[in-house]
Amino acid sequence: MKRWLCLLCVLASLGACQPADYLASRQFDTGCWPADDTLSFSYEAAPGELQALTIDLVFEAATYGYQNLYLLLLQEGADGSRDSLRLLDTVMDPLGNWLTAYEGGETVSWTWSQPISVPPSTGSTRVSIIQYMREDPLCGIREIGLRRVP
Repeated sequence: MKRWLCLLCVLASLGACQPADYLASRQFDTGCWPADDTLSFSYEAAPGELQALTIDLVFEAATYGYQNLYLLLLQEGADGSRDSLRLLDTVMDPLGNWLTAYEGGETVSWTWSQPISVPPSTGSTRVSIIQYMREDPLCGIREIGLRRVP
């Protein structure tokens, strides 16, 4: 009986370590995000439903050389309405120290500091995220994922 209980505990802890359920995600094998490589997804929204999203990123610790990250969120509703939102997050202090738990190594995981509210829209809505930095391509980013905030 003890063995089954231990096995159940191990399986439960492994299940808690599964990757986030992303609405959209992208890996950049070269470690660079081209400006024309847009991360997009569509969803069905109930009337007046407000979506709260967050962005997960994996940076290359030695390559990303900026304090901030600028992104552009574009929203296109089924009714033809369009909206855009400029996003800014600070990832390093002025001395180049990461503003997240970083214990050395090749990569730094980052979750956007504030939930992103997507304006209400009825029906099918398409959301796109574009890197909005001056560099093209923007190097030092390995992965990006977009998910709903519960």
